[in-house]
Amino acid sequence: MEKRILALDSQILDAIQKCPFYTFLNFIKNYRPNEVIAPMERGDLGHTMLEVYYRLLQKGFAWNDAVEQATIKGREHYQDLKLDLQTSEWLVKTFHQYTEYYKYDGIKVLGVEEPFSFIIHEDDELIVAYEGKIDLHAEFPVLGVSIYDHKWRQARADYIGLDNQLIGYSIAVNSNLVYINEVGLQKSYEPEKKFRRVPIPIGDGVKKRWLKNTIFWAKILDHSIQTNVWPQSHLKTPPLGISQCVKCTYNRICNSENDNEMERKIQDHFHIGERWSAHREEGLVNGE
Repeated sequence: MEKRILALDSQILDAIQKCPFYTFLNFIKNYRPNEVIAPMERGDLGHTMLEVYYRLLQKGFAWNDAVEQATIKGREHYQDLKLDLQTSEWLVKTFHQYTEYYKYDGIKVLGVEEPFSFIIHEDDELIVAYEGKIDLHAEFPVLGVSIYDHKWRQARADYIGLDNQLIGYSIAVNSNLVYINEVGLQKSYEPEKKFRRVPIPIGDGVKKRWLKNTIFWAKILDHSIQTNVWPQSHLKTPPLGISQCVKCTYNRICNSENDNEMERKIQDHFHIGERWSAHREEGLVNGE
């Protein structure tokens, strides 16, 4: 009997842990909201400029040429987004502030948008692979060699190593330390307050337990795929104790009286988009 292959990444893992029905709508049906999700588009534009910038530095381009080409690419890219011009240009300006601030950091770029995949489980019926893509793999004179995940933020955030994405990265590169490269979008802050490279230590014990947990959740996902059963979750989240559904993309679908109303809301407010993949290729979740 041919084994089923289930590949997941941190976004799919986050989703199945949060709500199976959300996972179904997002990663099986590929429903995308018609309205603009501004934070996602801001992150998309920011990541695009940083990707071009660091790829050119890796190829040996001069700093000013890398900045110029990344800016051109960014401005071309935001023509395809729904961000307003003022917001788009503020991201470009923030990118310029960022590159100026880190101009003399001595970076040696080792990899940009590096994909990885490794097997975390195999039995007689199922193979589970974990996949991802690392934003930046680099060496610095003081920090040494490590990996960096870019986060474009409107406000400073707190981070902890108990994070599916970061733990997966640390296992993929066999490291106990990863970094968040935080790019702040605050208009009133000086660069030294806006830009941070935050070290996140992740111990071997944490990674070992994470692997066991991820295999467990992967089996739950596989069971949902095989049985087509996708229960809803209405978990309350701190600090206010408000349902996580309040900010869920699909809450209007769940807040329906019957299947006909659900279908009408799907038709009115969503469209079928590209299938998600950490590698921007076909198919992470198999078995639809």
